[in-house]
Amino acid sequence: MSEKLLVIEDLAVYYFTRADVIKAVDGVSIEMNKGEVLGLVGESGCGKSTLGYAIIRLIPSPGRIVSGRILFHGENLVEKSEEEMRDLRGRRISMIFQDPMTSLNPVMKIKDHIVETLMVHGYEDEQKALDRARELVEMLGIEPSRLEDYPHQLSGGMRQRIAIALAIALNPDLVIADEPTTALDVIVQAQILELLKDLRKKYNLSFVFITHDLGVAAELVDNVAVMYCGKIVEYASTDRLFAEPLHPYTRGLLRSVPNVLMKKWDLSPIPGTLPNPADPPPGCRFHPRCPHATDRCRREEPKLMDVGGTKVACFLYR
Repeated sequence: MSEKLLVIEDLAVYYFTRADVIKAVDGVSIEMNKGEVLGLVGESGCGKSTLGYAIIRLIPSPGRIVSGRILFHGENLVEKSEEEMRDLRGRRISMIFQDPMTSLNPVMKIKDHIVETLMVHGYEDEQKALDRARELVEMLGIEPSRLEDYPHQLSGGMRQRIAIALAIALNPDLVIADEPTTALDVIVQAQILELLKDLRKKYNLSFVFITHDLGVAAELVDNVAVMYCGKIVEYASTDRLFAEPLHPYTRGLLRSVPNVLMKKWDLSPIPGTLPNPADPPPGCRFHPRCPHATDRCRREEPKLMDVGGTKVACFLYR
């Protein structure tokens, strides 16, 4: 039986502004096994990055977790102190940030980023930490001599590789990758995806992979959770989701992705825009954009239910 690595129960993360309360994540429950790659997909603004930041307890102000549990190896991270989380970050849970240029210190050399991370979490000998830094960058396809460079001296793809090196330096149990290929061209994007696949096989890494690109998700993840306006609306294995998407939103996402086999008139974008998370519509949050919406959808919020192995929150299947 597979070991449960991460279990999220009824998690709510709100941003408290002067004008409104932004319900970025609103009652999300999900779980993943050790060695699994879980994909979080959805439009920009649906709450997937906030969910990733919540797992590692790095939600920016004025956001905070208002309810729910995040169980990591059975330990509730929501109840841990900031000091306990600092010890856990990097060593047991790490994160690959969306833009490595803003997550790397521009006045620190690359070697100092990695060596500092290693020494904060247990390396007592600086030379051993430097040797580990050389080993990491060489494994990721970067000449060890580039450790003497500053972030601005590296290309976007190389900076992303350094961000990956920092994330895996201490062999963590879970890596959260927040759209790590978004700012890269398609050639470098493909290289980074192959690199992540190789690292997963080599170290049996578990990933939460956050992306708005379904094509990228199909390349890497085992299971996909589709988010819409702070909610999980569909959860299934990657093969099942792409072969037989059930939720109208998931179908809309797949139909709106360009494909070389399509003709230009085959694309079918989802009408409308995401609702305001400070004031979501009653009932199903997708109903204003859904071609199948009924009066019940406008009144009542659907719950996730199992339909042939897929979990979907939609009244079409009741």
